[in-house]
Amino acid sequence: MICSNEDFAKKNGVLGKSRKELLCSESAKQKEKPMTQSQLRIYMSNYLKNQGTWKLSQLKKLKFEEIKEEFDKLVKQVDTFVPMSLKATKAELKRFGEELQTKTTKRQKIDDKDA
Repeated sequence: MICSNEDFAKKNGVLGKSRKELLCSESAKQKEKPMTQSQLRIYMSNYLKNQGTWKLSQLKKLKFEEIKEEFDKLVKQVDTFVPMSLKATKAELKRFGEELQTKTTKRQKIDDKDA
């Protein structure tokens, strides 16, 4: 059977699209896979090293569990970090709010000698 150029182009286009879709779906499946233990160890070691707390030679001597513990400590520390400027504004707002809530009246001093 002889196909014209238009039919051939249409078939190639359809095949090309399905091939692209197939490759995209395969790459998406690969991205969904969790990291292996060695990949995770490398990731955590690089994180600890780049934070400036550890050297690579020190990390190579540690076991995976020890690296994971140190990594978790550092991530918790980074997550709970609050900048000083934000702390100051919270404190200022808190004091400002207290002043609005509490109404104080000035009292005149009464000397005991006069009374």
